Amino acid sequence: MNTDILTQNLDLLVGQDQAKHLLSKCLTAGNCAAYLLAGPPHVGKGFLARIMAASLHQEANVYKIHPDTVIFDDILTKNSGENEENRWKQSVDDFIHLIYLSPIISQVKIGIIENIDRFSTQALNALLKTLEEPPPRAVLILTAEKETTVLPTILSRVQTIRLHYLSDAEIEEYLRGQEAASGPEGAPARWEKIAEITLLANGAVGMANQLAHNPKLLDRALNGMNAFQTVLQKDIWQMLQIANIKDRDEAIDLIQIWLNLSRRALIDKLGPSNSLKIAMQNYSPADLIKLIDRLKLALSSLEANANVRITLESTVLSVI
Repeated sequence: MNTDILTQNLDLLVGQDQAKHLLSKCLTAGNCAAYLLAGPPHVGKGFLARIMAASLHQEANVYKIHPDTVIFDDILTKNSGENEENRWKQSVDDFIHLIYLSPIISQVKIGIIENIDRFSTQALNALLKTLEEPPPRAVLILTAEKETTVLPTILSRVQTIRLHYLSDAEIEEYLRGQEAASGPEGAPARWEKIAEITLLANGAVGMANQLAHNPKLLDRALNGMNAFQTVLQKDIWQMLQIANIKDRDEAIDLIQIWLNLSRRALIDKLGPSNSLKIAMQNYSPADLIKLIDRLKLALSSLEANANVRITLESTVLSVI
């Protein structure tokens, strides 16, 4: 392991000092055949997996996929089958086959499986055999949002690295760095929204990056924030207009934005005085807890395929 390359690559990950320290020790020792990167969405698990792969291959370019790195989702995308079950089974079989092949260029074969918590029990059992008897010169890197969703038999065979949400200060520092790197020709209007992006990212650097570089996504998120302010002001006509959404994914994104903002309001993390903070001044901690419970119920209902419009209408009207 080239420690200089490892240090250089790990520096690309924003924050997560504890995770990077533990990972540096493990990779330098070279005695772990499997890792689990656990943490909330958009905190950098997938990027860290690629940093690890590049470092193990002694490569400084973490953005280029090495020939001896096997990514499960790439296989899943390429495969087709009679149904989803067969497609997944074939993809797992292909992944295991490729992992057992000898490296082409590097000294090690790397396998990356993101969101292991979405796998069926059958697929996990197939992977478990590979974890129990890993091929020589191979390292598996798994990711999941929560350790509790991963089979105990898998947890016992991996080195867990935990990632966490970053502070607002870390997110803002990252965005300021992006602003400086973009130069004078970079979209000024976007960088004027750093405070809003920090608020919406809620400590998730991946989300901050998406919002900063995807104008349509940022506009939709800002509209969601403005819609929440309208709901809090209890304008019934406007509330019903907001609830007139048919797309399920759009509705889920909207509720997640509102849930994030409500939780931040509860712990007084809405930032400097702004119109949203003013709109929430009349809500006591008890009111906010009730609102959070309603939004969590709406989110679970939408994820369980409940009617989108009815769910949104009942949610916004419950605020009155």
